[in-house]
Amino acid sequence: MTASSTSTLIEVVNRVLLDVGERQVTTITSPAARKAQLYIQESLSELQHFHDWEWLYATITPNTWILDTVTLSNVQRIKYASWVNSVTSGLGWTRLSYLDAESFDATVAIRAFDSTINTAERPFYWTFTEYNTLRISPYPTDASGRSRVKVYVILDMVAPSVVTGVFPIPEYMIPVLRKLATAKMYQNHLSDTAGYQVQMQEFSQLLQQIRTRQAKNPVGGQLNMYKANRRY
Repeated sequence: MTASSTSTLIEVVNRVLLDVGERQVTTITSPAARKAQLYIQESLSELQHFHDWEWLYATITPNTWILDTVTLSNVQRIKYASWVNSVTSGLGWTRLSYLDAESFDATVAIRAFDSTINTAERPFYWTFTEYNTLRISPYPTDASGRSRVKVYVILDMVAPSVVTGVFPIPEYMIPVLRKLATAKMYQNHLSDTAGYQVQMQEFSQLLQQIRTRQAKNPVGGQLNMYKANRRY
């Protein structure tokens, strides 16, 4: 499941600038605006580790293949790989068996197949090479076969780079993102420790409210804001 806000980069930058008493801007060229953008980027990167966010989980069809190697973009972690059994209906997935890299190299015969010709063939094994790269064997060489490989991942949130770009988070997370970035501005731009502490307290309260609503444990369970509940 992926998510997208409706708030643009320039809107969030301007709100952070307003919160710290700076003038709003139309372009990110002033020193204060560039700092705000930097701290927004840092805050977005940190937010993904504060909770087991459902909207970070996604199923990807890889499109970058070099022989048996698949590389994915904007991914924190690969969970598993699967093969779609029916090319016509898209239903029925078979999870591939995971092997560590050493076992994969030692025991798996790397071979290719064309799924339009060898209709009974399919991938059986996969392994990591890096956090965003995996190898699969047997591996399909045809476009139809490659489209049947599905990889379940935890996405890496990347901030928009243009002022009209939106954030890869639900809109209800924007105040949390903004509050953390504002705290960083108080600390690093204004050197205001008291202001930083107030902003961090408000950030913690906002984050905790959302985490409590989304938690998978019964109401009343204890949550540690800084301990992620990752399903690795």
